[in-house]
Amino acid sequence: PDDFGALALMSALAATVGTIASGRYEMVCIVAPHDEVGNATARQAASVASWLSVFAGVLFTGVSVALYLGFGGVGEPSVVIFGIPVLIALTGIGGAQVLLDTRLGNYGLLAVLTVVRSVGVVIGQVTWGHFHPSLSALIVPFVAFSAIPLVRLLWLLRLHPARNTMTTKEFLSRYRTYPIFQVPAALANSLSSNIIVFALGGAYGVASVG
Repeated sequence: PDDFGALALMSALAATVGTIASGRYEMVCIVAPHDEVGNATARQAASVASWLSVFAGVLFTGVSVALYLGFGGVGEPSVVIFGIPVLIALTGIGGAQVLLDTRLGNYGLLAVLTVVRSVGVVIGQVTWGHFHPSLSALIVPFVAFSAIPLVRLLWLLRLHPARNTMTTKEFLSRYRTYPIFQVPAALANSLSSNIIVFALGGAYGVASVG
């Protein structure tokens, strides 16, 4: 139960923070005009959102250490401490990749990637669990297959290199309404989905969550 509880807390925390780590700049992929300039802006939005997610993940390493110690050191230190920041970064990158692929009309590929990721996590956890019957059996395959959106996004940006029409500073300023208005809404929505996990974990420990 402790390992399953730690996995649930890590996933809930990563989903909550990862959803807003990008500043919701990836939403620009939807609203940008459907022309050459708009496509360049969409690629820049995906890139900016991904870098912000990575930056947020790095910053969250310290919080991961505090959480690990606060919950009595449950689970393997390396998996818990580094797993949460990596999942945060990959969550933000995944959102950017999905919206950029959606803009480009790659719906079939999106469906295939979703199935591969889901099935791969399950198979990975079953097989990896035979060799590492612990928290790593749950989280390592989860992280590994969550990297699929990262690989896909890197490939997309390689195929369609962004010819930025503005500097990163100009981009962040021009679309600043996204972090101002969309981040609170996304945070509230994510918290409403995960509040029971945080409540049980905080009140009764990770075993109760598991």
